[in-house]
Amino acid sequence: MLKGELLKQAVTQSMLGVDLNNIGPSSVDVTLDGTVFRESDIQSLVDLTVIPAHVPVVNRDLLSKNPYMEPNEFILGSIREWVNMPDNLSAMFSLRSCLAQSGLEQATSVWIRPGWQGYLVVELKNFLQFNRIKLAEGMKIGQLHFFECRDL
Repeated sequence: MLKGELLKQAVTQSMLGVDLNNIGPSSVDVTLDGTVFRESDIQSLVDLTVIPAHVPVVNRDLLSKNPYMEPNEFILGSIREWVNMPDNLSAMFSLRSCLAQSGLEQATSVWIRPGWQGYLVVELKNFLQFNRIKLAEGMKIGQLHFFECRDL
């Protein structure tokens, strides 16, 4: 795992829109974009036995208009920072632990492979049974940890 000056070099070479103050000793904090996708209330079957799988109907929503995640709600969001991973680096996204302790969970572990570029999609779930969770555009949502890849 990269840390210190090597991490700072990797972040400045592979990411756009990063606040340099968000680079820590062994990770870089990333922030939530303002557009999310929420499951529609139209009931349908999600059939994972068919390729390509039928996906549920989703509605595009802005956090500025509806910042709340209802109990047990699942949304798709993305980070605001553009990632352009070089061929010799990979990265792993992890949700900030203070958010997880408040009931928000990242649905899957996200590895970013060498050569990948784009805005990273994050799958978020409110695991609370009775309380809503408020999100905001630009909030620190997680960290990226960078790893050097070498041929064996």
